[in-house]
Amino acid sequence: MSLSAQNSVLSLAQQTQLSITPEMRQSLHILSMPLHELNNYLTQKISENPLLETDDSQDDVLFDNVSLPDGRKDTAVDEVETLWENGEYNYEKVFGPGQTFAACGGGETELYVDTDEETLTEALFEQLAFLPLNKGQKELCRYLIECLDRRGYLDFALEDLAAETGTGVYEVTQALFVLQSLQPHGVGARSLQECLLIQLAAGPYFNAYTIRIVKDGLPLLAQNDLPALARLLDCSVTEAEASAQQVRSLNPIPAQGFNTGENDGYIQPDAVVVREGAELRALLNTGDLPRLVLSRAYDNLPAGPEAEEAKRYLAQKRAEASVLLRAVEDRGKTLCLVLQYILHTQAGLFLHGDAPVPMQYHQLAKALGVHASTISRAVNGKFLAYQGHTLPLKFFFSGGVATTTGTEVSTIFIRQKIEQFIGAENREKPLSDEDIRQALLATGIDISRRTVAKYREEQGFSCSSKRRRF
Repeated sequence: MSLSAQNSVLSLAQQTQLSITPEMRQSLHILSMPLHELNNYLTQKISENPLLETDDSQDDVLFDNVSLPDGRKDTAVDEVETLWENGEYNYEKVFGPGQTFAACGGGETELYVDTDEETLTEALFEQLAFLPLNKGQKELCRYLIECLDRRGYLDFALEDLAAETGTGVYEVTQALFVLQSLQPHGVGARSLQECLLIQLAAGPYFNAYTIRIVKDGLPLLAQNDLPALARLLDCSVTEAEASAQQVRSLNPIPAQGFNTGENDGYIQPDAVVVREGAELRALLNTGDLPRLVLSRAYDNLPAGPEAEEAKRYLAQKRAEASVLLRAVEDRGKTLCLVLQYILHTQAGLFLHGDAPVPMQYHQLAKALGVHASTISRAVNGKFLAYQGHTLPLKFFFSGGVATTTGTEVSTIFIRQKIEQFIGAENREKPLSDEDIRQALLATGIDISRRTVAKYREEQGFSCSSKRRRF
């Protein structure tokens, strides 16, 4: 461990007891779980806690009811399955001409295959156990570990995390330094640049050239533009090439190689949206989850001193089971509120194929009176199904760009426009990024050429010279 990391550990160890509770951490952890992870988690908890059992008295239901947004409820499973399989749905109309399903992040359901490989969370917990921290401080570090996304990044504002845990930003920052001292190096980063810089600082390639490439030269590195990198670094092309190779040896995804609990081809929707005329409803998918209830099998233990130890054990397990059931219920309620907001805000997209409305986490967080990090947990890794297709909830949350007419359009809409322009271009004279920028400006969308290049690359389109056909 580096000297700075050791100082961070000692500094955190000197802080007062932190107020985050295991119950709070478990509730947030369950909220962040995709459906199949939650299923595995609950199944494990049933095997560990004798006070938890499944209720098989009810008929299996694929989709439970969720009232959205007109207050009515429905449990017509057959209706949902019929709409899903046979519904009339013009995907291109809703998500843009030529817009492929894969480009939106969606996919068709495939068989989920679980593995026994160690997860990143487990590996970090093991390292954390050996650090000189008290129980409360370790709870805060464990909380941050469970906030990591599937890349190993921390995608939350420290202010939100501090407010959520009832601590200060300083304490959360110190805990983050401890997390970033663990392996794999780069874990806990808040951006690609920070991830690479953490790895550079822990390795043999920490020098002025590699730091400058990470901070200012990643676009040039992606294009393998060595002469431009040499100019940026004020060095020879040979030196630039060596430094570029050193940066390329770093791992931009710290969680790579660990079991993420996911299969790349697998999508299990957390909810299905059904349409009835001009109305939209969403049904929460709980059919694959075990129906947990508190067991009554140990209610009538015999009296006597010999039964006291068993009663204390069962009381502890009953408390743990109650916390778990509340956390699962809270997860469902939060997802319902998020779905209500999406259907209300994006009704035009579902009903008429309108452009997506710009929508951000903080807007929904303010509307629901929760922290933005709570919304991020509820959205990440969750999917909804709409008449045979699935989309990540994250698809509906994107920043907005002001137009020259004073209105605002979503970044999703801008990406669709870029795809339309490239799809209609002359293959012998493909559009440059500046041409696309000017075309967008003609429609009232004023963004930089660099932003155009970023969106184009994210959609998988090569630069104009590589798209040219003779």
